[in-house]
Amino acid sequence: MIKGSECLCGKKVVPKRDICPKCGKHMSEAEFQDFGRVLTLTILHVPPEGYEGPIMFCMVAIEGGAKLVCGYEGDRDLDIGEHVRIKKIDNKYICEPLV
Repeated sequence: MIKGSECLCGKKVVPKRDICPKCGKHMSEAEFQDFGRVLTLTILHVPPEGYEGPIMFCMVAIEGGAKLVCGYEGDRDLDIGEHVRIKKIDNKYICEPLV
């Protein structure tokens, strides 16, 4: 499960937040499934200094309504619409294809 927040206005976010970015009210803790679907992705072919490229980032729609930007370090490219599992490693969200 992935820890996040949910507001009475319906906004859901990951990671956890105290104040809703939509309405400004207090949010309550929520848990979301650790899988979702790739909405979009980008590849940095020239990454920042200190990183080895290319680096892929994906926007994932998590089951339950939240969206999350994840890194991807797999051997093959992901496709938009592909289903992925999300892991939190060293305080970073990483996704991998569901097989």
